[in-house]
This record gives sequence, structure tokens and C-alpha cells, in this order.
Amino acid sequence: MSTVMMALKKFIERFWPEAKAKIVEEEENEVIVDFYGHMCYTCGIYDYFDDFRYILEDESGSSWKIEKYEEFEGESGRVFRVVFRRSN
Repeated sequence: MSTVMMALKKFIERFWPEAKAKIVEEEENEVIVDFYGHMCYTCGIYDYFDDFRYILEDESGSSWKIEKYEEFEGESGRVFRVVFRRSN
């Protein structure tokens, strides 16, 4: 299992069911994740992005940053697509 998948597994274990996430794309220096669920309707949505980043850093041993994000309507409601980039 890749470090990104391990990070996703730990994120889901910690924050499911209010926060859901799936990997859209995984490359060596970039990871794209869709976040969805009830958390998308709270004022603390961006904290979840940081939480995933911290878990990813712990799993990979590398520093990551949130490069950008966008919001769109998915099949089951609001979705935030977040691009994480390795910063070292």
C-alpha cells in the first residue's frame, strides 16, 4: 500500500463519517484528493485539508503544502478538490 493510501486510510479512520475523501490522482510530488461529506458544510472545512496534510507528512516523511483547491457540486453534494504538492 502506498504512503498516500496509508494516509487516506488513517484520515478516514479518524474523521469518518463526517469527512470523506478519495484519491483522484497520485504522483511522486503531487496528490489530488476529493473531500466530501458533512464537513463540506462547516466553517472548519480547511482544517480537514490540513489534517490530511499532517497525516501525509507523517506517513511519507516529507513536507507537503496545499497548492490549491476548488469547490464543485458532485453527485452527492459539495466536493472540494485539493492539490497537495511535496515541498522538499
